[in-house]
Amino acid sequence: MRVMQQHLVGHRSREPRRVEFWRQLARAVAVARPQPRSEHSRVHTPARREADTTLLLATLAAVQLLMFLVLYTLRHLDDNRLTSWQWVFRLEQLPLIVVLLALALLLAVPVSALQLKSGVVLGLSLTAAVLVSALCFAIPEVNIDAARYFVHAQYLHDHGLVAFLRDWGATLSVWTDLPLLPLLYGVVLTAAGESRMGGQLLNTALLAGTVFVTYRAGRELWNKSVGLSSAALLLAFPFLFTQVPLMLVDVGAMFFLALSLSTLIDYLKRGSPMRLWLAAACIALALLSKYSTWALLPVLVLSAGFLPFSTWRQRSKQLARLSLATALLLLPVAIFKFEVLRDQILFLVSYQVPGLQRWEESLVSTFLFQIHPLVTVGALIGAGLAVAKRDARILVVGCVVVILLLLDVRRARYTIVAFPFLALMAGYALALLSAQRVRTYVVASAVLYSLIVAGIGYRGFLSQTSAVNLIQAGAFIDTLPSSSIEVHVLPQMVSQANAAVLAPLLDLSTHKAMRTVLYPRATQSVSDHARATSPVRFSWEFDFGAAKPHDTVSGDGRQPVVVVFSSSDQMWPSALHERLVGYQQIRAFDQSDQVFKFQSMVKVFMVDGGRFAAM
Repeated sequence: MRVMQQHLVGHRSREPRRVEFWRQLARAVAVARPQPRSEHSRVHTPARREADTTLLLATLAAVQLLMFLVLYTLRHLDDNRLTSWQWVFRLEQLPLIVVLLALALLLAVPVSALQLKSGVVLGLSLTAAVLVSALCFAIPEVNIDAARYFVHAQYLHDHGLVAFLRDWGATLSVWTDLPLLPLLYGVVLTAAGESRMGGQLLNTALLAGTVFVTYRAGRELWNKSVGLSSAALLLAFPFLFTQVPLMLVDVGAMFFLALSLSTLIDYLKRGSPMRLWLAAACIALALLSKYSTWALLPVLVLSAGFLPFSTWRQRSKQLARLSLATALLLLPVAIFKFEVLRDQILFLVSYQVPGLQRWEESLVSTFLFQIHPLVTVGALIGAGLAVAKRDARILVVGCVVVILLLLDVRRARYTIVAFPFLALMAGYALALLSAQRVRTYVVASAVLYSLIVAGIGYRGFLSQTSAVNLIQAGAFIDTLPSSSIEVHVLPQMVSQANAAVLAPLLDLSTHKAMRTVLYPRATQSVSDHARATSPVRFSWEFDFGAAKPHDTVSGDGRQPVVVVFSSSDQMWPSALHERLVGYQQIRAFDQSDQVFKFQSMVKVFMVDGGRFAAM
C-alpha cells in the first residue's frame, strides 16, 4: 500500500511538468509559424509612429486652414456688432492672412515635439497673454460705455476713495454699473496718472490672472494636464483680446468669477477658516463687479455641492458657512446702498433684460467666428464625455455656460465671463487624448490661429475706426503749450447717442484740463420712445459732468479750442463760428469709417495758429 501511494504521488508530481512542456512547445510552434501580414499585424516601429503622428498633425493643420477659408466664405453669418468678419477681413487681405496662418500652423508642428515642464508651459501662456494684449493697446475706445467708467474712475482720482464710496449712487451717477471695477480703475489712475495706459495694464493683469486661475481650477478639479490645456486654450478666444484695451468691466468680471471658482474648489477640498474667508471674499468681489454674476454665482456654488471631494453632509456644511461668510462681507454694501441696488435691479428687469432680445448676436457668430471653432467643439465633446462618465465635476464648469444659454444671452461681450469655463470644458476633452504631442499641437495651433485673427484682423480693423481720432488728437493736444483747453462738442448727425460721451473719452486721451461746451441738436430727431429702448440710452441719462464740472477749469479766453464733430459736412453753429474769430486751424483728425453710426472727428484751433504751426 505504501509503495502504491508513493507511485501515485510521483505520478501527480510529474503531471504538471508534462502539461507545462506541451504548453511551451505549442507556443514555440505558434511563434515559428508564418503569419499573414495585414494592416493590423504590422510592427509599428518608432520611426513609423513618428511618421503617422506627423501626418496626423499635417492633417489637423490643413483642417484648420480650410476651416478659416470656410468661415471667411460664410462671413455674412457673423453679425457681431464690433468685430464682424464682414468688416474685419477684406478680400485684398486674404492672401496675407492665409500665408500667415499656414506658417503658424506649420510652426506648431515642431513646437508640439518639445518636452516642456508644466511651469514653462504655464509661463509661456501667461507671456503670450501679456504680449498680445500689449499688441492690441492701439485699439481705441470703440465702445462708448467706457465714458461711464472713466467718469467714475476720475471721480475717485479727483476726490478720493472715501468720497467715491460715499457719493456712488448719489452725486455720482451709476446707471447699471457696480462699483468694483471703476474703483480699481480709479486706484490705477491715482497711482499711475490719468491715462489709458493704466487701465490697459490693469486689464492685462486681469487677463493673465484669469489664465492662471483657470489652470488652478482645472488642476484641482481633474489634473495638471487639464489645467494647462485649459489655461492655454483661453488664448484661443480672439474676441477677448479686443476687450483688454478698453475701459470696460467685462474682463474684470471674468477674472473675479474664475477666481471664485478656483478658491471655492480649494476651500471644499482642503477646508480651513483662511480658505473659507478667501473664497467668500472672492465671491463677494465677483458679485460687486457686474450684475450678470448675480445669476451665475449662486448656481456655481450649488453645483459645487456635487463635487466628489467629501461627503454630502460635509459639503453642505461647508457651503452653508461659505454663504454666511459672503453675506457678512456684503452686508455693509447692502445696508448703505440698498436703495441704489434696488433701483438698479428694477431698471435691469424693465430695460436691460428686454433689451437683450433687441441687441442680440447669433450663437454662430460668437461660438464659431469670435471663438476658435475647435474650442467650441472641444467644449461640447468634453461635456458629453463627462456626462457619459458621470463625472459630476463637469456640473461646476458647465453650469455657467448653461445658465447664459438659458437666459438667451446672445452678445459676445456679455458671454466673456463664461470663457474660462468653456476653456475648462475643452481642456477636459483634450486631456483624454492619449498622444501628448497631438494634445500639444491642438492647443498651440488653436492659440496661434486666434492670435493672428486678433492681432492682424481685429486690431487692424479697429485701429482704423473714427474712434482713433480721439487718441491721436489727445496725444497732439498734450504737446500744446497751454495748460488747459476748451472743448466744443457738436451733436451726432446719424447716431442716436448723445455726443456728450465724447468729452470724457477725449479727456481720457489727454492730460490737459478741459472746459466743455455742449451743443444740443437743432431738432429733436430722437423720439422719447426710441431713446427709452435704445442701447445708448445711458448717454442721455448719465451725468457726465460729475467728475469735472464745466466751471472748474478756467482760462484766459485764448487757450486752444478743440471741436469734436461727427461728419465732414456737418454745419457748425453760429455761436461756434463767433468763438473761433481770431483762431486758426492747426490740426485736423478726421478719419472716418463706413461701419459704425457713431463717429468722432476732431479739429484743433489756436490764436495765431500759423505762427505756432511754424514753430
